[in-house]
Amino acid sequence: MHRKAVDAKNKEDVKGQGLGKDVDKLNGKLSELARLWPTADRAPAFAEQIAARYLATDKDVTLENLDQVHTQVDRGLSNELRALDTRLTELKGSIVQRFLEFNRLWPAVAGGLDATLASADDYLAKLKRLEDDNLPAYEDRFFGLLREQSDQNLTLLATKLDEERSAIRSRMELVNESLETAPFNPGTHLVIETTDQSLEDVRLFRASLKDSLSHSFSNDRDLAEERFKALAALVKRLASQETADKNWRHLVLDVRQHVEFVARELDADDVEVEVYRSGAGKSGGQRQKLAATCLAAALRYQLGGQDRALPSYSTVVLDEAFDKADAEFTAMAMSPTA
Repeated sequence: MHRKAVDAKNKEDVKGQGLGKDVDKLNGKLSELARLWPTADRAPAFAEQIAARYLATDKDVTLENLDQVHTQVDRGLSNELRALDTRLTELKGSIVQRFLEFNRLWPAVAGGLDATLASADDYLAKLKRLEDDNLPAYEDRFFGLLREQSDQNLTLLATKLDEERSAIRSRMELVNESLETAPFNPGTHLVIETTDQSLEDVRLFRASLKDSLSHSFSNDRDLAEERFKALAALVKRLASQETADKNWRHLVLDVRQHVEFVARELDADDVEVEVYRSGAGKSGGQRQKLAATCLAAALRYQLGGQDRALPSYSTVVLDEAFDKADAEFTAMAMSPTA
């Protein structure tokens, strides 16, 4: 009996010790809660968030499971903190990348700022200045002018070049009407035709005008900026006073250099007898005759306006080489212009 009583007492002592440990743990939790919630009449700012996390465990908190629930909530908070730290690091890196991109695109505006978070206030000050200056409104006006003014001027230039080319062909028809009445050889006369010359600079210039106009109605801002860069380079070259650029400008804008004149000798039935691209390989007399005929064509071209059936009177200055021309050729040259 005595032994049983001793064993029972020992068991109760062990149980009492276990309860003592539980009480110590609870006292520790109460102390922690007292630290977080120092007064009974005022909840901490994050009390609702803490309560929500305890409710999210779907467990009724009792003295027996308080430690387990607390551990679960604490683990969840730790996971959230780690996720927030990771997100914070990503955001910091993203901000630095924006600073680097700003420095790369607009180095003059960046003014040598370091792409670090320490320079954030300086970057934000530049942003505020841009916002105060209402840059988007100026940007809209810029793109509007680019679309309207540049397109109008480009269209005018392209149209003018086409009109000048057409004018050359129209006036050559007038020249050919005069040449038809002036025999070149017995039973033949000349017809001067115009053909386009294959000039790479001219082709590229006209292609650039066409490309610029083809995207004029696009609302793509990136495409518009590319158009502006191309147009700026084109205008800069057209305005350049460098010898190479002046020669290029004269070539692409002077449509007379874009065409080639070919003289065809036709008989009374308009059958081609000979083709003259130059005086090479011809006798002296043939070259004189060809030169005199071309002179007549040039005079008719210059003096015969589109609105006049006959050429006007004008002073003509001839090179001394024509002073030695045969009288017959001189008379032939003058007859189409009379």
